[in-house]
Amino acid sequence: MPKYSKNLTCPTSSSHAKRTETKLKVSQGVITQVRVTWSFGSNFLNALVVTHNGAQIIPSLGGGECRGNGHPDPWPEYILLEESHPELVIQVWNDGNEHEQDVLIDIVILPEMPAWAEPIRKLADMLELVLGLK
Repeated sequence: MPKYSKNLTCPTSSSHAKRTETKLKVSQGVITQVRVTWSFGSNFLNALVVTHNGAQIIPSLGGGECRGNGHPDPWPEYILLEESHPELVIQVWNDGNEHEQDVLIDIVILPEMPAWAEPIRKLADMLELVLGLK
């Protein structure tokens, strides 16, 4: 299971209009989990989003942003990255914090299930139902 991590600093000079960006090359597959951890003292005043090909993909629901204050915030995702060796753009900004803050983002990417494996998976699910294992 490939896990990609990036630790970056959100400077006090960045803002919503002037975001600090960094790039992260990842593998082709499906993003299955994301975890964002801000340093203590962030007080939910710093924000992070991840884009791919100009569109926001993390967080995927609602078009919001990731904020926090020292505690890891993990959540499941299902984001298909179809191109070979895609590059994600991580954007951070400061909404009024007086100090620089560190943020760690972890992204788990699993390979996409091949099309020929789908009937086998369905058969296994049906057998589990028949045998009462599900």
